[in-house]
Amino acid sequence: MLFPLGIWLENNDGLDTLHSFSEYLFDWFIILFASVIFSATGYGFLLVLKKRPDFVKCYFRTSYFLSFVILCLFLLNSFTRNEKVNPQGVNESSFNGINKSDRAIEEVEHLDTIRNIYSNFIFAVSVDLPDHWVVDQGISRHTILRCYDQDSAITFSINVIPNDTRGISNIWDILDSDELDYRNLIMNELNKQFQIEIEHFMIRKSFLQNYRAIRNYFERDQNNGDFKITFSTIQYQTLKKNRIYTFSLTLPTQFYNDSPEYYESYFDKVMFLREE
Repeated sequence: MLFPLGIWLENNDGLDTLHSFSEYLFDWFIILFASVIFSATGYGFLLVLKKRPDFVKCYFRTSYFLSFVILCLFLLNSFTRNEKVNPQGVNESSFNGINKSDRAIEEVEHLDTIRNIYSNFIFAVSVDLPDHWVVDQGISRHTILRCYDQDSAITFSINVIPNDTRGISNIWDILDSDELDYRNLIMNELNKQFQIEIEHFMIRKSFLQNYRAIRNYFERDQNNGDFKITFSTIQYQTLKKNRIYTFSLTLPTQFYNDSPEYYESYFDKVMFLREE
């Protein structure tokens, strides 16, 4: 009973998940482990009361009780939550023209100021940001989110553009068709954007939340007064629902070199929401 319940909860949490059967088994094992812990606790409590319980019966009763409680909590959440995905009358083309002071923006994006979690219901994407970071919409018309740490000069952004490339349904196809052309295109765009030579540009195939992605890495120098700081930028590009998503993290190269795995984990906080 716990196994199908675990799968049902996984597919009704509002996130766009692409789990394999082995991953579902792992989720079931976690629920099973929790059931054993609760059963052992209840069994020990009954022993303290000098009763002689049957552990097998205690385990099954606990499993059914946990399943019932989780089911009730899920149903309660389903009835009380406010559905905001793909609100009527709002579409992608009008998103960037919405007045940020308008109340209508609450229907298409939301920032949980307590946990600093940003969700965009038009482009079906969410990200859990560090608590103390400042959030805005950036300066590009394709930027739906920009956030930064004022003390460390670290910036994270999300850009979404339509996929105008015909016949491309997989982001890896871009590299497979002509990697050199793609590399030159990205390099030219970056040089125009920063008005400076890009160095140590690297590109490779990767994944982002089980979606195929292209990972870009490059460095650039920035002069601030009498100081020169080298910045690293890590980008993940993926294709979903005929849109190209670009997630970018820019930070001082020294920070990244000291702890690359920590900063790469920022991208693990990205979640794609389910679209109806």
